[in-house]
Amino acid sequence: MKILFLALISAALLGGNGDVADKARELEKHYPVQPNQRIEITGFNGSDITFRSWEKNEVSIKLSVRIESSDEEFEQRYIEEISIEESQSSAGLSIAFREPRSSSRNGGWFFGFFRSSYVRKEIIGEIFVPQSNPLTTDMKYGTLSLENMKGTLNLLGGNNDLALKNCTALEDVRNDYGKTVVEKSGGDLKLNSKSGKVTVEEFNGPVWIDADYSTVKVMKVQKEATINSKSATITISDIGGDLTVDSDYSTVTVENVAGFFKAKNQSGKIRVKQIDGLFVDAMYTSVDAADVSGKAGKEITVRGQSGSLKLENAVGNLRIENPYSKIELKNIKGSVDLSTKSSRVTADGIQGDWNSNTEYSSLMIRDLTAQSIRMTNKSNPIDLQMKNTPSTIDIKNEYGSVSVNMPPGFSGDVMLEATYGNIDTNLPVRSKSLGGGAYATGKVGNGSGSITIETKSAGIKLIQR
Repeated sequence: MKILFLALISAALLGGNGDVADKARELEKHYPVQPNQRIEITGFNGSDITFRSWEKNEVSIKLSVRIESSDEEFEQRYIEEISIEESQSSAGLSIAFREPRSSSRNGGWFFGFFRSSYVRKEIIGEIFVPQSNPLTTDMKYGTLSLENMKGTLNLLGGNNDLALKNCTALEDVRNDYGKTVVEKSGGDLKLNSKSGKVTVEEFNGPVWIDADYSTVKVMKVQKEATINSKSATITISDIGGDLTVDSDYSTVTVENVAGFFKAKNQSGKIRVKQIDGLFVDAMYTSVDAADVSGKAGKEITVRGQSGSLKLENAVGNLRIENPYSKIELKNIKGSVDLSTKSSRVTADGIQGDWNSNTEYSSLMIRDLTAQSIRMTNKSNPIDLQMKNTPSTIDIKNEYGSVSVNMPPGFSGDVMLEATYGNIDTNLPVRSKSLGGGAYATGKVGNGSGSITIETKSAGIKLIQR
């Protein structure tokens, strides 16, 4: 009995591929259209279908269809029933490719289990559409190469190799898992892609892109642009309006934005230069920004945590909320409002008032030009070198020293207090040691300026050079 059972299994396995058939059919259709008619083409899917544009006022479809199946009845029915159907009116032309659904024969549990059945289809061909008509298609797994299209375009497929050039009215483009290239085109573009490659270059109009897990390149857009993504590599340059990028776990590189740049990122990298204004919300992200022109007069804002910030050559008032981060500022024309914790802050060439609220952070500030300086800190030193003589200095630092170096000419009240620390100053004020600490007070000149510096368990150094 065991030998008979094994023999039946062997016969089933050896006989499973014996009745494979092969059928083929050619399909060809031509549809004249008027330039104002909308064209809708649906149901055409295949890696060997090429979709192109031409100058004729005609839709042309040529297909070669081949099927192989272990089910001869379905194979014959498929070849007989495939069709290209159309519906036409004065407003538009609708074309659809129709296929019958597959069927299977039931040979019982035993032979159904061992049956080796399959269906393999191959659709090869070309579809040509007129350049002057509005077009909508859901074609998938093919090649679409459209040039000089004047009507609105809505391409709703996926897995395509898509190339659009000199198309003036792009609207909705969808191409998940495909390659999308848009060149020298225009319209109001809304482009969706996932796990693909997207390139938009020389576009006349606004651009909106949603492209997770993708490589995105956007260049020479005349109006505003918006990119939403995650786990992507994004490169953007030469944007004529505002730019918004929301892309976690991504590397974002931006250059030359005429408008305001707004970015949201987490656990990524942002590198940007030559922009008008800046707003960044970036947790666990390194931010490197340079050449912010500030033409619109808006505040520069950077929010984040546990990352790094480098900002250089910027115009505009600056607000930073970025704990547990390394912060580097250079050549900023505007006031600074800074909040951080457990950080290292370096600044050079700031021209504007300074206000910082920090904890467990070191601050090293060089060539500061400001009228008002206000600082609070804890457990790390503050080192401040002024380029001018300010009117107000108010610094409080617990368990950290304070060193201030400024040009001569201060006029006003001075109050220095170092609890359990020393005071070193060359200003003409009275100094006194008291209980392990020291204080110094006095009036310099007849001005209304004010210098107040307080430390605990650390010293104070105030020098006019």
